Amino acid sequence: MDNKVIKCPCCGGNIDSLPVEAVKELGFTKSQLVIVELLQNAFPKGIPMQRFVDRLYSLDPNGGADDPKGVVRVHIYHIRKILKGVGWRISKIKYGYQLEKAHAA
Repeated sequence: MDNKVIKCPCCGGNIDSLPVEAVKELGFTKSQLVIVELLQNAFPKGIPMQRFVDRLYSLDPNGGADDPKGVVRVHIYHIRKILKGVGWRISKIKYGYQLEKAHAA
């Protein structure tokens, strides 16, 4: 990931992460929001897959889904669609996922 400074189109200020308050307005489900917040807090670093699973299912009295990594992948798929519309993306990395600013086409 490059270290280009991203400017806000409205105020011209530097944008170095996906604003937390903006995310809440994008219509994510509760589980999707947990994933996005993990990525936001780690930005620009990545998050291991197991951390997503642990965060989503740590309080589940039933222990979580039969295929928790599959559930995370499905959530990531849907989150990507939403983030694409606001100039961000989630990239697959060797051990998990990473939030990145999408490059202008």
